Amino acid sequence: MRTKAFSLVLSMFLVLSCQYSAVYTLNNEDLSWMSPYKKGDTVLFVSSDKVDTMIVDEFILHNSPPSIVPNEGTSIYYANGKIENIFFHQGGHFSSSLYVGKEDKDLVLVNLSLNHRKWRTTYSTSPQMQKVSFAGYEYNDVIIANESNSECSLKSADNCEYFIWSKSQGLIQYKYLDGDTYTFYKKLPYQVKRNN
Repeated sequence: MRTKAFSLVLSMFLVLSCQYSAVYTLNNEDLSWMSPYKKGDTVLFVSSDKVDTMIVDEFILHNSPPSIVPNEGTSIYYANGKIENIFFHQGGHFSSSLYVGKEDKDLVLVNLSLNHRKWRTTYSTSPQMQKVSFAGYEYNDVIIANESNSECSLKSADNCEYFIWSKSQGLIQYKYLDGDTYTFYKKLPYQVKRNN
């Protein structure tokens, strides 16, 4: 009888000690950074006579904690999400990514990168957005990553001088150091092929 009671107390202790002391999830506003793309989407960008193709290669979202707390030295759960893309440009390729994650209860981290240009911000309410117009469309939720607010980790002719990201629409324009400017043309959503 003592063995059963001990086993029951031990089981309850293990279950209760395997809970997070705090859980910080991304809200709908935070998740809107990731909403423009799904895994497998193909996005086309055009310059005057060239086309770049972006493939959404990876879409990962961790916005609810696992049922068992992993032994990582912390009992706080920080939600996060990541999108990784592959760009095909003039016979070569490079990557871009978006990371959104909770840093604290009211603090969100956003990292955007295109080739070697990286932009980063943390915010508690919303980052400062700008308004731009392209081809008759007006975007009022953009960040413009350029020399004044981002960094370039590697010097290359294929680096971007700047890129413009809309929180609701995704990447809308970027300019290479060689002067070629590419603007969003269209998105081809991924479609599962069915065998009939």
